Amino acid sequence: INTAHLKMKVLDVETTGLNVDKDDRIVSIGVLDIVTGATFYQCVNPGRSSCPEALRIHQLSDEFLSSQKTFSEIAENLLMFIGNDIIVAHNAPFDMTAVNTELKRCERGPLNNKVIDTLALARSMFPGERCSLDNLCKRLSIDRGGREDKHDALHDCSLTKELFLKLTSSL
Repeated sequence: INTAHLKMKVLDVETTGLNVDKDDRIVSIGVLDIVTGATFYQCVNPGRSSCPEALRIHQLSDEFLSSQKTFSEIAENLLMFIGNDIIVAHNAPFDMTAVNTELKRCERGPLNNKVIDTLALARSMFPGERCSLDNLCKRLSIDRGGREDKHDALHDCSLTKELFLKLTSSL
């Protein structure tokens, strides 16, 4: 697939936990334009604490997050940046549920963009293999550059972009 002419954005979120359709909230969101490299990145005040496992992964303290803007304060800029572009995400159902749940909380409609899930794509290419972002980066020789220590939404966008380009280069 030649992606040069497509308007595509890679999206990733970090959250307070895994129940994003219920009580867990976004603590950071990153979006990366695949063609131009332009970025949108924002840490978000979730109004609640992260579960210990999520805190270990994203390392964004409650104290730090309490000084950040709320999702409703960043929603307009986020929506303008994404526009109608195709969204690429690793485990897209999780990220899209997180974003759309936050949009609903601030009385906005959901994103209706076309979505490409690199996890589903990888699973179809490597049946039976572990397809976490880390495993795929190792398998396809993508430098994870510090991801072993913590997950950062914008850094994960960069890794997902490289993963997407490698997975689709043979299509």
